[in-house]
Amino acid sequence: MPSQPRRHHYVTKAYLEGFLEPNERLLFCYGRKRAELFRAGPENLANIRDYHTVHRADGTLEMTLEEQIGQKIESPGLPIIRILSGGARELSRSQRLSLARLIALQNVRVPYQRDFMDHQHKATLEGYIADMNAESRRRGFPINALEVSINVTGREPKSNEWFIVRRDSVMEELRAIEADPGAFSRATFFELAEKTAKTISEMQWTILQASERSPFISSDCPVVTRDKTGRRMFPGLKDQETEVLFPLSKGAMLRMDHCELCQIFPRKNHVRRQRRAIKAPPQTIRREQAGDELVLLLNQLVASRSHFWAFSGIDHPWLLQYMHATPSIPKRTRPRLESEAPSLNSKGRLVSTKREFFVVTDE
Repeated sequence: MPSQPRRHHYVTKAYLEGFLEPNERLLFCYGRKRAELFRAGPENLANIRDYHTVHRADGTLEMTLEEQIGQKIESPGLPIIRILSGGARELSRSQRLSLARLIALQNVRVPYQRDFMDHQHKATLEGYIADMNAESRRRGFPINALEVSINVTGREPKSNEWFIVRRDSVMEELRAIEADPGAFSRATFFELAEKTAKTISEMQWTILQASERSPFISSDCPVVTRDKTGRRMFPGLKDQETEVLFPLSKGAMLRMDHCELCQIFPRKNHVRRQRRAIKAPPQTIRREQAGDELVLLLNQLVASRSHFWAFSGIDHPWLLQYMHATPSIPKRTRPRLESEAPSLNSKGRLVSTKREFFVVTDE
């Protein structure tokens, strides 16, 4: 059996190939705070050694996640990108969901998002230990467990929303994090993407078409989620003002937002609306020609939301200087560790961590 590749792409090689100019094999690459650009092939970009690999205790490697991404996400999703880039206006529901899965996974698999997930998870565990220690000092005897509920701010937790965290279990998880810092995000980002893919597939899709003289660019964080009103940095996917942008290729960008009809339907009609959607024909994908000024603005947005790298099929003189500016990618700050600390969930909604203490006595 041939050896499996150890360098895993967090932005798919076949996707980046869609930004190459005809008869070209190299992309122009622009880095943050780099004085010069360089050129490289998609196979050498946006990859990290063993990014999706689990290192077992016996020294062997498990690469099932890399295989799963290739078989379940990339193989069915990449052909849909080519179909839409080629001018298609309709997709079947299965095709639409396949591309939605690819976009959802691309959003959470990049190092920027995974680092945030791992950092937040570790900070939460350290917060549990800090709360136990603080309560132990206050009461004068050991507190080795907390009862925890995380719920939307302003709503009292239901009885079935509480769960118990114990000191020995938390310490065991923290030791596991020291041994494998990326384990939590690696174990959860695939499931998180599957949950958000359905919402993406139900949004209104519009293809923005660029001219040959002014193509789209991509980056190491190619999925851009923003609040169209500019009021919030972390909009939830289901919020009506949320817009998702994803460059499909040098000639096309997919814009996803919520249709106006969905905004005026009462919440109680949501289930009936879903049933009607199941019976309805495939949703038509709108197409709009983007002028050079709009393409430039969208490219600047993609570049501003990049983590370290932007990629283009042609040389953009403005992009080298633009990548020296402070990125507008949302800053991920360390969650506060005290009780009742506000934080954000995976969908960007504000949540409140409510903790109650109880004593665990030795039996």
